[in-house]
Parts: sequence; C-alpha cells; structure tokens
Amino acid sequence: MKTKYCRACQCAEPFKGRKFCIKCIRQKEKEKRLQNLAIKKLRKEQKIKKKKEKRKEKKENSVKYFDTLWSSATKIYYGNSCEVCGKKENLNSHHLFSRSNFSIRWDYRNAVILCTYHHIWDVRISGHKAPAELLEFLKQKRGMEWYNDLLFRARQQKVDKLVLIAELKVILQKIDSV
Repeated sequence: MKTKYCRACQCAEPFKGRKFCIKCIRQKEKEKRLQNLAIKKLRKEQKIKKKKEKRKEKKENSVKYFDTLWSSATKIYYGNSCEVCGKKENLNSHHLFSRSNFSIRWDYRNAVILCTYHHIWDVRISGHKAPAELLEFLKQKRGMEWYNDLLFRARQQKVDKLVLIAELKVILQKIDSV
C-alpha cells in the first residue's frame, strides 16, 4: 500500500481517509480554540469599554458633576480667596440664591467664595448665620448693577443649562491654558 503524506507537514505518518495527520489536526484545533478565546476576550473588553463610556457620560451629566464644576470654576473666577477676609485656605463656594433655583444654580455670578468661618460660623457676616449682611456686603463690593442682574437671572423661568456649563468650562480652560 502506498503511504499517504500529510498535506500540512508532509510527514509520513500513516492515517486513513484524511488529508492531515492527527498531529496537524490537533494543532489546527488548538489554534482555532485560541482564536475563539481571543475573539471572546476582545468582545468582553469592548463591552467593558462601552459600559465605562456610558458611566462617564452619565456622570458628566449628573447634578453632582455640575456642582463640582461650578465650585471649581467660581473659586478660580473669584481669585481663590475669601471675599470677606482674604484667607486662601479652607474655602467654600456659597450660593447667594438657593441651589433649588435651577435658573442660576450653576451661574458663577450666583457665587461667593468664603472661608469656613465666614461661610458657617461668623454671626456678623456669614453665608448661613447672617445672609442678609453678607448680601449687603457684596452689594457694596460688587455694585448694585451686579445684584440687579443676578436678581433678574434668578427670576427667569427657562435658562439653558448647557450655556451656564459652557461658561464654567471656559473659565476652567482659561486657567489651564495659563
């Protein structure tokens, strides 16, 4: 009987009715399994990447993200110091009009930067214990035109949130580029 040769490796191993020897068949099966595993791993990585992108997108559209953006931008805009005493550490961004007023919640003009003492504890000028005195102080410091503009903005019903967020991002980009 004539010896058949494997088409892949040209070995002289005897085999019946096949084109390839057992060794080559096993090698091809192994390669196929490895290829399938690589495809599964790639699909899993793509799935994970899509989930991360969705999470990031969801996070970037969250109220908490916008509040953090507002806080950072206002601190930069107003000079990273308490507007009452000038301290540069332990700063808080304080809303003059309540955060529940979404027409100016993320408007940088609705902010005052205060040290923790003037934000919470001082009985003479404080964001929480003496807000009227703080507002009078700011009217004198920033002017009545600023206050009237802020009051007008606070009374508006429809405000484009994206415009306010874009303004905050511009403030942050100016600092990053310097």
